Amino acid sequence: MGSNKIYLLFAAVALLFWNPLSFYLLFENTPALESKAILIFYSLIFVFGLLVLYLLYTNRIFQKLKNPILSLSFLGILFAIVIIINKSIGVTTNDKKEGLIFAPGTEVRYKSVEFDYKVSINSLGLRDNEFNLEKEKKFRIVCLGDSWTIGWGVNLEDSYPKKLEKYLRSKGKNVEVINCGQAGSYTSIYQSQLKKILPVLKPDLVLVGLLQGDDLAQCYENDSSLVRIPKKSAGTFQHLKSCIKTYLSSSLGNIIARFKPRKPLSVQYNWQASATSVIESFTPQQKMRFNTLSDTVQHLFATGNLNPSLINFYLNFPDRMLVFNNPQNLATQIAIRRMDSDLSEIKSICDANKVSLNVINMPMSMFTGHQVIRTPSDILDPYFEKNNKIDSIYQALCSHNNISYLQLTEHFIALPDKTAYFYRFDGHPNAKGYREIAEYVGEHILNMVPGP
Repeated sequence: MGSNKIYLLFAAVALLFWNPLSFYLLFENTPALESKAILIFYSLIFVFGLLVLYLLYTNRIFQKLKNPILSLSFLGILFAIVIIINKSIGVTTNDKKEGLIFAPGTEVRYKSVEFDYKVSINSLGLRDNEFNLEKEKKFRIVCLGDSWTIGWGVNLEDSYPKKLEKYLRSKGKNVEVINCGQAGSYTSIYQSQLKKILPVLKPDLVLVGLLQGDDLAQCYENDSSLVRIPKKSAGTFQHLKSCIKTYLSSSLGNIIARFKPRKPLSVQYNWQASATSVIESFTPQQKMRFNTLSDTVQHLFATGNLNPSLINFYLNFPDRMLVFNNPQNLATQIAIRRMDSDLSEIKSICDANKVSLNVINMPMSMFTGHQVIRTPSDILDPYFEKNNKIDSIYQALCSHNNISYLQLTEHFIALPDKTAYFYRFDGHPNAKGYREIAEYVGEHILNMVPGP
């Protein structure tokens, strides 16, 4: 045993870091903690390490294996120290890293043939300018919503919250409008965000933007209590690759982020890679549907100039809006109950914080007659304009929960130019469309804002 002391020491110290308990301590609040494969890996190392310690203690191990054991133990200790440093960096920057919605300080560039803009996140984790938490005498409005609120397709100053702020100030109001939008979110996310946002920002008024049809559909599509068709599981190699990536990211991510220079990310390339992957994995039915798209839309999608999620709805859910525009459909009824519960919770949160609440029904081109070219289902747009059931659903839910409600459908239908307010292929409002939303909302909440 005497000659093995140095090997025993290094192996024992290494096992202090490489065991299931240290795994939980070192990887708390990281994605690695959710991986059973990584936990099993740590457990196997610990069991193997105990066996090595026993063999060293009883001097039953070959001399030629001792140096490799010493080297592995040293490397294990060294890597564990790096993980500890990484965790320490994460703890010291935790508040800044999380943010209210996004990671503070991040910046993404979105580029297509229709727009080229950047999304910059401030120190609070919002797509907004820097501002003082103390609002002083300003009347503070917080805008929650999805891509229509965050300002998809335009720079910050052209988003609806910033245009609303400009409009209200032009009327002499001492007001501050804060953009708390997040693309892809819906009512269940809004209520979760409110619990974090209200105690920090302490607004006087909350505006929740519900996108026509989409928010309702997501209440059904994201309901975890519903039975879903299981996704095809990834192969062994892909799973192993994912585990390694997760482990390295959780072990070194904070260190890399600290020293890596921040560069704007051009999402166009991600879209193109995603589009290529989707096209290569088309089922015969998806390929047939894709081929019914116009040549222009197919080209925009394949070259990364059109958000893949927009095409995904047509390929996999071509009747999505028909379903959720029908109040008698079972899926729609489930979605209505979910949204009703969400709105009730949102109202309770605002009441508890003594904050006024308004729901804004955000207009989509298909319900307002504006011309957007994406999929063959666009031929149904005149039908949706004449048979709009979504607005009555939203209005009834707001009435049931005693929430002030405003819809812009009729206003957008009355606009004479049907090509000027929405991106022709992307479908989101452009700068002119967001300004129209902001000024219409501003007119209707003007008397709620104190001042001249």
